[in-house]
Amino acid sequence: MNLMQPQRPKKRNDFFKFLFLFLSISVVTIGLLSLHDFEKLYSSLIERSVLSSIEDANIFFNKTNMPTKDGVSLLFVGDIMLDRGVAYVAKKNTDPNFTFLKSAADLQSADLTIGNLEGPVSSGGVRSGSIYSFRFDPKVVASLQYAGFDVLSLANNHIFDYGRVALRDTITNLRVAGISSAGAGVDYKEANAPAIREVNGEKFAFLSYTNLYPSSLKASTTRPGISDLNSFLVAELIKDLKNQNIFVTILLHWGDEYKKEPNKNQRKLAKILSDAGADLIIGNHPHVTQGVEKIGDTWVAWSLGNFVFDQSFSKDTMQSIALGVVVQDGKIAKVLKVPVVLNKFYQPELKILESSEL
Repeated sequence: MNLMQPQRPKKRNDFFKFLFLFLSISVVTIGLLSLHDFEKLYSSLIERSVLSSIEDANIFFNKTNMPTKDGVSLLFVGDIMLDRGVAYVAKKNTDPNFTFLKSAADLQSADLTIGNLEGPVSSGGVRSGSIYSFRFDPKVVASLQYAGFDVLSLANNHIFDYGRVALRDTITNLRVAGISSAGAGVDYKEANAPAIREVNGEKFAFLSYTNLYPSSLKASTTRPGISDLNSFLVAELIKDLKNQNIFVTILLHWGDEYKKEPNKNQRKLAKILSDAGADLIIGNHPHVTQGVEKIGDTWVAWSLGNFVFDQSFSKDTMQSIALGVVVQDGKIAKVLKVPVVLNKFYQPELKILESSEL
Protein backbone atom coordinates (compact mmCIF):
# COMPACT_ATOMS: atom_id res chain seq x y z
CA MET A 1 0.00 0.00 0.00
CA ASN A 2 1.36 3.33 -1.03
CA LEU A 3 1.33 5.45 2.07
CA MET A 4 1.74 8.49 -0.08
CA GLN A 5 -1.42 7.70 -2.07
CA PRO A 6 -4.08 10.36 -1.54
CA GLN A 7 -6.92 9.14 0.69
CA ARG A 8 -10.53 9.27 -0.50
CA PRO A 9 -12.66 12.06 0.79
CA LYS A 10 -14.50 11.18 4.03
CA LYS A 11 -17.88 12.37 2.77
CA ARG A 12 -19.55 9.03 3.43
CA ASN A 13 -18.20 8.82 6.98
CA ASP A 14 -19.18 12.42 7.61
CA PHE A 15 -22.69 11.67 6.33
CA PHE A 16 -23.15 8.79 8.81
CA LYS A 17 -21.80 10.89 11.63
CA PHE A 18 -24.25 13.66 10.74
CA LEU A 19 -27.12 11.17 10.49
CA PHE A 20 -26.23 9.66 13.89
CA LEU A 21 -26.00 13.12 15.47
CA PHE A 22 -29.34 14.16 13.93
CA LEU A 23 -31.08 11.01 15.12
CA SER A 24 -29.59 11.39 18.61
CA ILE A 25 -30.80 14.98 18.88
CA SER A 26 -34.22 13.96 17.56
CA VAL A 27 -34.56 11.11 20.04
CA VAL A 28 -33.55 13.33 22.94
CA THR A 29 -35.92 16.09 21.77
CA ILE A 30 -38.82 13.69 21.32
CA GLY A 31 -37.99 12.15 24.68
CA LEU A 32 -38.04 15.53 26.37
CA LEU A 33 -41.30 16.45 24.65
CA SER A 34 -42.80 13.10 25.63
CA LEU A 35 -41.62 13.54 29.20
CA HIS A 36 -43.16 17.01 29.28
CA ASP A 37 -46.42 15.64 27.86
CA PHE A 38 -46.31 12.75 30.31
CA GLU A 39 -45.80 15.14 33.20
CA LYS A 40 -48.73 17.23 31.96
CA LEU A 41 -50.87 14.12 31.65
CA TYR A 42 -49.77 12.82 35.06
CA SER A 43 -50.45 16.19 36.68
CA SER A 44 -53.85 16.28 35.01
CA LEU A 45 -54.71 12.81 36.29
CA ILE A 46 -53.54 13.68 39.80
CA GLU A 47 -55.52 16.91 39.72
CA ARG A 48 -58.64 15.10 38.52
CA SER A 49 -58.15 12.44 41.19
CA VAL A 50 -57.86 15.06 43.93
CA LEU A 51 -60.87 16.94 42.60
CA SER A 52 -62.81 13.69 42.49
CA SER A 53 -61.82 12.96 46.09
CA ILE A 54 -62.90 16.45 47.11
CA GLU A 55 -66.23 16.00 45.33
CA ASP A 56 -66.74 12.65 47.06
CA ALA A 57 -65.85 14.17 50.41
CA ASN A 58 -68.22 17.08 49.85
CA ILE A 59 -71.09 14.62 49.63
CA PHE A 60 -70.51 13.97 53.32
CA PHE A 61 -68.83 17.08 54.65
CA ASN A 62 -70.19 20.10 52.81
CA LYS A 63 -73.86 20.86 53.36
CA THR A 64 -73.97 23.47 50.62
CA ASN A 65 -73.03 20.80 48.07
CA MET A 66 -75.56 18.29 49.31
CA PRO A 67 -79.15 19.21 48.40
CA THR A 68 -82.05 17.49 50.15
CA LYS A 69 -82.51 15.10 47.24
CA ASP A 70 -79.03 13.70 47.89
CA GLY A 71 -79.95 12.56 51.39
CA VAL A 72 -78.89 13.23 54.95
CA SER A 73 -75.26 13.00 56.07
CA LEU A 74 -74.32 11.34 59.36
CA LEU A 75 -70.79 11.45 60.77
CA PHE A 76 -69.69 9.09 63.57
CA VAL A 77 -66.47 9.42 65.55
CA GLY A 78 -64.93 7.37 68.36
CA ASP A 79 -64.17 7.90 72.04
CA ILE A 80 -63.97 11.48 73.30
CA MET A 81 -61.99 11.87 76.55
CA LEU A 82 -61.52 15.48 77.68
CA ASP A 83 -59.71 15.04 81.01
CA ARG A 84 -56.12 14.29 82.07
CA GLY A 85 -53.53 15.14 79.38
CA VAL A 86 -56.14 16.49 76.98
CA ALA A 87 -57.41 18.97 79.58
CA TYR A 88 -53.85 19.95 80.58
CA VAL A 89 -52.79 20.80 77.02
CA ALA A 90 -56.05 22.59 76.23
CA LYS A 91 -55.77 24.71 79.40
CA LYS A 92 -52.31 25.92 78.36
CA ASN A 93 -53.83 27.45 75.22
CA THR A 94 -55.98 30.56 75.19
CA ASP A 95 -58.57 29.25 72.72
CA PRO A 96 -61.32 27.41 74.65
CA ASN A 97 -62.00 25.31 71.55
CA PHE A 98 -58.35 24.30 71.14
CA THR A 99 -59.00 20.53 71.12
CA PHE A 100 -61.36 20.72 68.14
CA LEU A 101 -59.70 23.42 66.04
CA LYS A 102 -58.48 20.97 63.39
CA SER A 103 -61.71 18.95 63.19
CA ALA A 104 -64.58 21.35 63.83
CA ALA A 105 -65.13 22.38 60.21
CA ASP A 106 -65.61 18.76 59.12
CA LEU A 107 -67.68 17.84 62.18
CA GLN A 108 -69.94 20.85 61.70
CA SER A 109 -70.55 20.14 58.04
CA ALA A 110 -72.42 16.84 58.52
CA ASP A 111 -76.16 17.04 59.11
CA LEU A 112 -75.78 14.96 62.27
CA THR A 113 -72.49 14.35 64.11
CA ILE A 114 -72.31 11.61 66.73
CA GLY A 115 -69.62 10.48 69.18
CA ASN A 116 -69.04 8.63 72.44
CA LEU A 117 -68.44 10.86 75.47
CA GLU A 118 -65.98 8.88 77.59
CA GLY A 119 -66.84 10.31 80.99
CA PRO A 120 -69.15 12.68 82.90
CA VAL A 121 -69.33 16.45 82.45
CA SER A 122 -69.65 17.79 85.97
CA SER A 123 -67.97 19.66 88.79
CA GLY A 124 -69.68 17.46 91.38
CA GLY A 125 -69.78 13.87 92.48
CA VAL A 126 -67.24 11.72 94.26
CA ARG A 127 -64.72 9.56 92.44
CA SER A 128 -66.04 6.02 92.55
CA GLY A 129 -63.85 4.44 89.92
CA SER A 130 -60.19 3.45 89.68
CA ILE A 131 -57.18 5.72 89.24
CA TYR A 132 -58.28 5.85 85.60
CA SER A 133 -61.34 7.93 86.45
CA PHE A 134 -62.42 10.84 84.28
CA ARG A 135 -64.49 13.94 84.90
CA PHE A 136 -64.74 16.80 82.42
CA ASP A 137 -64.98 20.48 83.28
CA PRO A 138 -68.50 21.72 82.37
CA LYS A 139 -66.82 24.31 80.13
CA VAL A 140 -66.12 21.55 77.60
CA VAL A 141 -69.82 21.50 76.70
CA ALA A 142 -69.35 24.78 74.83
CA SER A 143 -66.44 23.17 72.93
CA LEU A 144 -68.53 20.12 72.05
CA GLN A 145 -71.24 22.47 70.85
CA TYR A 146 -68.71 24.46 68.81
CA ALA A 147 -67.40 21.23 67.28
CA GLY A 148 -70.86 20.43 65.97
CA PHE A 149 -71.86 17.38 68.01
CA ASP A 150 -75.57 16.62 67.86
CA VAL A 151 -75.75 13.29 69.70
CA LEU A 152 -73.41 11.81 72.32
CA SER A 153 -73.45 8.25 73.64
CA LEU A 154 -73.18 7.96 77.43
CA ALA A 155 -73.39 4.20 77.94
CA ASN A 156 -69.72 3.48 78.56
CA ASN A 157 -67.41 2.28 81.31
CA HIS A 158 -66.48 5.79 82.49
CA ILE A 159 -69.83 7.57 82.78
CA PHE A 160 -70.07 6.43 86.44
CA ASP A 161 -66.54 7.51 87.41
CA TYR A 162 -67.96 10.21 89.70
CA GLY A 163 -71.24 8.55 90.58
CA ARG A 164 -74.87 9.28 89.92
CA VAL A 165 -74.59 12.98 90.75
CA ALA A 166 -72.07 13.57 87.93
CA LEU A 167 -74.10 11.37 85.57
CA ARG A 168 -77.20 13.48 86.21
CA ASP A 169 -75.18 16.68 85.71
CA THR A 170 -73.89 15.37 82.39
CA ILE A 171 -77.36 14.82 80.97
CA THR A 172 -78.49 18.27 82.11
CA ASN A 173 -75.38 20.07 80.83
CA LEU A 174 -75.68 18.49 77.38
CA ARG A 175 -79.41 19.12 77.16
CA VAL A 176 -78.98 22.82 77.96
CA ALA A 177 -76.45 23.04 75.09
CA GLY A 178 -78.87 21.39 72.67
CA ILE A 179 -76.87 18.16 72.45
CA SER A 180 -78.91 14.97 72.64
CA SER A 181 -77.66 12.04 74.70
CA ALA A 182 -78.48 8.35 74.77
CA GLY A 183 -77.61 5.45 77.04
CA ALA A 184 -78.13 7.05 80.44
CA GLY A 185 -80.91 8.85 82.24
CA VAL A 186 -82.41 10.03 85.51
CA ASP A 187 -84.66 6.95 85.49
CA TYR A 188 -85.18 3.71 83.56
CA LYS A 189 -87.45 5.26 80.93
CA GLU A 190 -85.07 8.08 80.05
CA ALA A 191 -81.98 5.86 80.11
CA ASN A 192 -83.51 3.46 77.59
CA ALA A 193 -85.20 6.00 75.36
CA PRO A 194 -83.67 6.68 71.96
CA ALA A 195 -82.31 10.09 71.10
CA ILE A 196 -84.50 11.16 68.18
CA ARG A 197 -83.35 13.73 65.61
CA GLU A 198 -85.16 14.79 62.46
CA VAL A 199 -83.46 16.16 59.34
CA ASN A 200 -85.21 17.06 56.09
CA GLY A 201 -88.30 15.10 57.12
CA GLU A 202 -86.37 11.93 57.98
CA LYS A 203 -86.25 10.65 61.55
CA PHE A 204 -83.17 9.10 63.15
CA ALA A 205 -83.09 7.14 66.41
CA PHE A 206 -79.89 6.55 68.40
CA LEU A 207 -79.83 3.85 71.08
CA SER A 208 -76.80 3.47 73.34
CA TYR A 209 -75.70 0.46 75.43
CA THR A 210 -72.70 -1.11 77.12
CA ASN A 211 -72.02 -4.60 78.49
CA LEU A 212 -69.11 -3.40 80.63
CA TYR A 213 -71.04 -2.47 83.79
CA PRO A 214 -72.82 -4.60 86.41
CA SER A 215 -76.62 -4.59 86.44
CA SER A 216 -76.57 -2.61 89.71
CA LEU A 217 -75.64 0.51 87.72
CA LYS A 218 -78.65 0.31 85.42
CA ALA A 219 -81.23 3.04 85.86
CA SER A 220 -84.37 2.18 87.77
CA THR A 221 -87.72 3.87 88.23
CA THR A 222 -86.25 5.85 91.13
CA ARG A 223 -82.55 6.37 90.39
CA PRO A 224 -80.26 7.53 87.58
CA GLY A 225 -78.20 5.00 85.69
CA ILE A 226 -77.32 3.51 82.34
CA SER A 227 -79.50 1.71 79.80
CA ASP A 228 -80.48 -1.95 80.00
CA LEU A 229 -78.72 -4.12 77.42
CA ASN A 230 -81.36 -6.84 77.31
CA SER A 231 -81.02 -8.13 73.76
CA PHE A 232 -84.66 -9.25 73.59
CA LEU A 233 -85.99 -5.85 74.75
CA VAL A 234 -83.58 -3.97 72.47
CA ALA A 235 -84.63 -6.09 69.49
CA GLU A 236 -88.30 -5.32 70.18
CA LEU A 237 -87.54 -1.60 70.44
CA ILE A 238 -85.69 -1.67 67.12
CA LYS A 239 -88.64 -3.37 65.43
CA ASP A 240 -91.03 -0.80 66.86
CA LEU A 241 -88.90 2.09 65.60
CA LYS A 242 -88.54 0.54 62.15
CA ASN A 243 -92.33 0.12 61.98
CA GLN A 244 -92.47 3.91 62.37
CA ASN A 245 -90.07 4.33 59.43
CA ILE A 246 -87.31 5.61 61.68
CA PHE A 247 -83.64 5.01 60.81
CA VAL A 248 -82.07 3.14 63.73
CA THR A 249 -78.44 3.36 64.90
CA ILE A 250 -77.15 1.32 67.84
CA LEU A 251 -74.18 2.84 69.69
CA LEU A 252 -72.34 0.11 71.59
CA HIS A 253 -69.51 0.25 74.10
CA TRP A 254 -68.14 -3.28 73.92
CA GLY A 255 -65.20 -5.50 72.98
CA ASP A 256 -61.67 -5.99 74.29
CA GLU A 257 -59.26 -3.12 74.81
CA TYR A 258 -56.43 -2.84 72.25
CA LYS A 259 -57.71 -5.84 70.26
CA LYS A 260 -58.07 -5.23 66.52
CA GLU A 261 -60.71 -7.89 65.94
CA PRO A 262 -64.22 -8.18 67.40
CA ASN A 263 -64.81 -11.01 69.83
CA LYS A 264 -67.49 -13.72 69.70
CA ASN A 265 -69.87 -11.82 71.97
CA GLN A 266 -69.73 -8.77 69.74
CA ARG A 267 -70.53 -10.84 66.69
CA LYS A 268 -73.36 -12.66 68.44
CA LEU A 269 -74.99 -9.43 69.60
CA ALA A 270 -74.51 -7.74 66.22
CA LYS A 271 -76.35 -10.61 64.51
CA ILE A 272 -79.30 -10.28 66.91
CA LEU A 273 -79.52 -6.53 66.34
CA SER A 274 -79.16 -6.91 62.59
CA ASP A 275 -81.93 -9.49 62.47
CA ALA A 276 -84.14 -7.06 64.41
CA GLY A 277 -83.64 -4.44 61.69
CA ALA A 278 -80.93 -2.08 62.95
CA ASP A 279 -79.55 0.04 60.12
CA LEU A 280 -76.21 0.83 61.73
CA ILE A 281 -74.16 -0.49 64.64
CA ILE A 282 -71.34 1.77 65.80
CA GLY A 283 -68.89 0.36 68.33
CA ASN A 284 -66.32 1.88 70.67
CA HIS A 285 -64.14 1.05 73.71
CA PRO A 286 -61.12 -0.94 72.39
CA HIS A 287 -59.17 2.34 71.79
CA VAL A 288 -58.08 0.96 68.41
CA THR A 289 -60.01 0.42 65.20
CA GLN A 290 -61.59 -2.95 64.45
CA GLY A 291 -62.83 -2.51 60.91
CA VAL A 292 -66.19 -2.13 59.20
CA GLU A 293 -68.32 -4.80 57.60
CA LYS A 294 -71.87 -5.61 56.60
CA ILE A 295 -73.98 -8.19 58.43
CA GLY A 296 -77.20 -8.82 56.54
CA ASP A 297 -78.53 -5.33 55.73
CA THR A 298 -76.72 -3.74 58.69
CA TRP A 299 -73.43 -1.87 58.47
CA VAL A 300 -71.27 -2.57 61.53
CA ALA A 301 -68.28 -0.51 62.64
CA TRP A 302 -66.86 -2.73 65.38
CA SER A 303 -64.70 0.02 66.88
CA LEU A 304 -63.90 3.49 65.58
CA GLY A 305 -61.01 3.90 68.04
CA ASN A 306 -59.97 7.08 69.85
CA PHE A 307 -61.21 10.40 68.52
CA VAL A 308 -59.83 12.49 71.40
CA PHE A 309 -57.62 10.71 73.92
CA ASP A 310 -54.19 11.13 75.51
CA GLN A 311 -52.98 7.58 74.83
CA SER A 312 -49.82 8.64 73.01
CA PHE A 313 -47.98 5.43 73.83
CA SER A 314 -48.78 3.82 70.47
CA LYS A 315 -49.57 4.69 66.88
CA ASP A 316 -52.75 2.59 66.93
CA THR A 317 -54.23 4.60 69.80
CA MET A 318 -53.41 7.91 68.10
CA GLN A 319 -55.10 6.97 64.83
CA SER A 320 -58.73 6.09 64.29
CA ILE A 321 -61.52 6.35 61.75
CA ALA A 322 -64.68 8.35 61.34
CA LEU A 323 -67.63 6.87 59.49
CA GLY A 324 -69.59 9.04 57.06
CA VAL A 325 -73.01 7.72 56.07
CA VAL A 326 -75.49 9.17 53.58
CA VAL A 327 -79.12 8.15 54.11
CA GLN A 328 -81.69 8.50 51.32
CA ASP A 329 -85.34 7.71 51.89
CA GLY A 330 -84.54 5.78 55.05
CA LYS A 331 -81.85 3.64 53.40
CA ILE A 332 -78.06 3.82 53.45
CA ALA A 333 -76.88 5.15 50.10
CA LYS A 334 -73.16 5.57 50.80
CA VAL A 335 -70.63 4.72 53.50
CA LEU A 336 -67.30 6.52 53.73
CA LYS A 337 -64.37 5.53 55.96
CA VAL A 338 -62.30 8.56 56.96
CA PRO A 339 -58.86 8.28 58.61
CA VAL A 340 -58.41 10.38 61.76
CA VAL A 341 -55.03 11.33 63.23
CA LEU A 342 -54.34 12.79 66.68
CA ASN A 343 -51.36 15.12 66.96
CA LYS A 344 -49.11 15.59 69.99
CA PHE A 345 -51.58 18.12 71.40
CA TYR A 346 -54.39 15.53 71.19
CA GLN A 347 -56.17 17.44 68.44
CA PRO A 348 -57.95 15.12 66.00
CA GLU A 349 -57.83 15.83 62.27
CA LEU A 350 -59.99 14.11 59.66
CA LYS A 351 -57.99 13.17 56.57
CA ILE A 352 -60.82 13.78 54.11
CA LEU A 353 -58.80 13.24 50.93
CA GLU A 354 -57.67 9.83 52.18
CA SER A 355 -61.26 8.66 52.59
CA SER A 356 -62.47 5.46 50.97
CA GLU A 357 -65.99 4.46 50.05
CA LEU A 358 -67.11 1.06 51.32
